[in-house]
Amino acid sequence: MSNPSLSKRTILLLNFIKNKHYPSKSEVMEYLKDQDIVVSERTIERELKSIRNDFGIEISHCRKYRGYYINEEESVDIISFFKYLELVSISEIFSEGLMSDNKLKEYILFENTPVLNGIENLSPILIAIKQGCKLSFEHYNYYKDTKKQYTISPLMIKEYLNRWYVIGVVDGLNTIRIFGIDRLSDLKQGDLMTVIRKDFEEDLNKFSNIVGVRVNEASLENIVLKTHEKHMRYLKSLPLHQSQYILPDTESGYYKVGYNIIPNYEFDIQILKMSMEVEVLKPEWYRNHIKAEIEKIYNKYKD
Repeated sequence: MSNPSLSKRTILLLNFIKNKHYPSKSEVMEYLKDQDIVVSERTIERELKSIRNDFGIEISHCRKYRGYYINEEESVDIISFFKYLELVSISEIFSEGLMSDNKLKEYILFENTPVLNGIENLSPILIAIKQGCKLSFEHYNYYKDTKKQYTISPLMIKEYLNRWYVIGVVDGLNTIRIFGIDRLSDLKQGDLMTVIRKDFEEDLNKFSNIVGVRVNEASLENIVLKTHEKHMRYLKSLPLHQSQYILPDTESGYYKVGYNIIPNYEFDIQILKMSMEVEVLKPEWYRNHIKAEIEKIYNKYKD
């Protein structure tokens, strides 16, 4: 692969096909024309081929509905790709808006969180992963208020709640460690890694089965919640985890929301945040676990 990039045309085309019900080639061309992008049929075909080759996203044509759709079975990690696409799209919107009107920032309210802290570390981390090299840095520990030097073999990065983490194997250890990139300084690329990624595949796969970054020894569970119709709409628009599925409940106006997930601290926090909106149905041990946590909270306020 040379150096794939997401042009404005590519972003618009992907979002249109994702959100439109089987658009035809002429509908795609008309939509792009409305966005001041005039293309030919051949250009559309080349674009779809590039998207497949560069990003592993397969856009197929459905004979039955006579239009295009994103073929999830033939594509690579759809959820992660569209998360990336969302970030690029937002960046494009803000860039264009701020360039055309410096007052735009007066109309936008951001969360008061340091989402950009450590963002400059992403590039050297990704380069080290891509080139298979070790990475040395100084890490600041919030709780102990101490700094310590580490050398790791970086294997993966993960985003959670607007923060980025690098996951890797520390030199001299044979276990996975997680570091928040906002707490890293003095990054230096080192020698080629001797760690074999495949040896840690099982551990790395766990990060796809959890909310957040805290891995534990728990097993994969099918956790089922009960919620009312209004909150179900919220969960449908903003799933807690990629495994989420929603089914009608036997009680009118209520739904069952399920997750195939390894329950951890971050998932507990999400459930407790929704405590007035949801009820854990199963498994029984997890229902009792959340019940115990709610009782701890209640005991803080009962006097």
